[in-house]
Amino acid sequence: MCIWCSSPYTHEIRKGAQPEQNSLQQLIDQRMSVFFKGFCELLKRGGGRYFAANKLTIADLKMYVQLKQLVAGTLDHIPAEFIQNLAPELVEYFKQIEQEPIVVAYYNSLDR
Repeated sequence: MCIWCSSPYTHEIRKGAQPEQNSLQQLIDQRMSVFFKGFCELLKRGGGRYFAANKLTIADLKMYVQLKQLVAGTLDHIPAEFIQNLAPELVEYFKQIEQEPIVVAYYNSLDR
């Protein structure tokens, strides 16, 4: 489940319907923007490389998966440039996590 799916604006999107543009814009401008700006602050507090414990944790892996969808533009109705425009530091973080040996090994194992 997406971290922002508890929003009152997502009921149309979850049902697979074409969301009203106003509802979608509210979701992006309000809920998602607040979440990702907050995540930027948490990352800074954690030292900038990881979210917690100065090492790769489940929090980093969860964020990586969410960012992977956003960066690739695979989330319905959310433009691919959304995260780059809002939080370029999270995109850089995503690229760093993507290079972690354990993450590389996991995704390589899926290709077999």
